Amino acid sequence: MIKKSAAMIVVLCLFLWQASALQETLNPEKIERIVFSSKTIELLENEGNLVPQMKPGNMVVLQYSKQHAEDPNMSDDELHESVLFEVNPAWNSFVYRKKIALSKATYQLGCFCAERGYYRITGGFIRGKKLTNGKYYIQADVSFTFKNGVTKKIKFSGEFKPAT
Repeated sequence: MIKKSAAMIVVLCLFLWQASALQETLNPEKIERIVFSSKTIELLENEGNLVPQMKPGNMVVLQYSKQHAEDPNMSDDELHESVLFEVNPAWNSFVYRKKIALSKATYQLGCFCAERGYYRITGGFIRGKKLTNGKYYIQADVSFTFKNGVTKKIKFSGEFKPAT
């Protein structure tokens, strides 16, 4: 009887360890910082919804995106956030603050939720510096307002690398 109980405990521990390892490797958090050269952002409206489109152009478009980690024990918990904005490629450094609208900055919320979609960034700042090999270092602390009136802030920083 004791041997069966010990065997059951060992099997249970192995099962829990395996499930824990699976949870940690199943869609972990992922952050990307990408530079798109010779592009521009066109801000369109479709049935009252903002739709940014990246098109060929004479600007540099930068994209920060964060795919949040997923819990395999929860259905529909996927969450993706993205910030898209453009800068003049001739600038070695820049700060968008009062005229942040000139950056055409947008926030995207991708989720199984009511407020999913794109939003114009209306406050905060985006600061950047051109590095070598088409890279940029960006610091941002921006805000926008959901359709329900709730204002959200998002902060990010890091080195953005050219798209491959």
